[in-house]
Parts: sequence; C-alpha cells; structure tokens
Amino acid sequence: MLTTKKVSEMFNVSEETVRRWIRSGELEAVQDGKIYKIDQASLIKFIDKKVKEPGNSISKMGFITGIADKEEDSTTVASKLIEFGAAVVAKNIKMWLPFDQVPEDPEELSIYYLKNLIYFRKLDMERLEHEHKIKSLDIKEEIAKYELILQMKLNDKKEGEKMD
Repeated sequence: MLTTKKVSEMFNVSEETVRRWIRSGELEAVQDGKIYKIDQASLIKFIDKKVKEPGNSISKMGFITGIADKEEDSTTVASKLIEFGAAVVAKNIKMWLPFDQVPEDPEELSIYYLKNLIYFRKLDMERLEHEHKIKSLDIKEEIAKYELILQMKLNDKKEGEKMD
C-alpha cells in the first residue's frame, strides 16, 4: 500500500492533488485514520485512465516516455510512469513537452500527440495574452505616473508665474 506522499513523489504532483484525485473518486484509496492508502491495482487502474487524457501530469509523462501511444498492458505502463516520475523528482527537471520541435509533416503525428499539442499551444496563447495584458497595465500605470508629474510641474509653473 502506498501513501499520498509516495504517489505524489511518483508523479511529481502535490499531496493535495493526490488527495483531490481520491476525494473525486478518480483514484481508489482506503482511509486509515488521517492517512489514505492506495493499493497497486487501484494505482494501475488510475494510471491507465489518466495516461489517455490529454493535459494532465500523468499524460505528459506518458507522452515524454513514449508509452502513451503504445499498446502495452496497464502494469507495464504504470511501472514505466512510476520509474519516470521518480527520475523527474530525482533530477528535478522541468516537465514541459518539446512542442517547439514538431515534425514538419503534421500527418505523421499521432492523435494523442495532436491533442496534447493543441492543448499546450492553447495554454501558450493564454499565457501570452495574460503577459500582454500585464505589460499593457504596467505601461498604463507608467503613463499615469508621468502625466501626474507633468501636471504637478505645470501647476508649479503657473504658481510661479502668478507670484511674479
């Protein structure tokens, strides 16, 4: 039986994410006091389902390891993902997919890869839109500051002319 801490380390996610999977019913577990315990069969069943859903940490690992498109039994998939998760934690590498290295011919891409490619490109687009909004707000704030300084200087100049 595995704890939420061990499962979180395997998949490079927080313990809260594992508890959320359990509370939502996605991952079967037994509660032992305050601790959840996950058996291997439940974990394998969970991995088998999650590796096929684009846009989550487990499907990313499946994509990176190249097992997501292969017809392998659930136990093999789970053990490869667990090994990969442990390697990620050990090396503390970033888990972003190399979508900037897409093959020239999109027809060569698998359905799984295309779904993930679309998902992550949409995320990139949203991130850029947010960065643009933030930058625009920063510039507007800077302009407002300069306008205030200009107004103060113009007021000071008028006050100085009135005194003369």
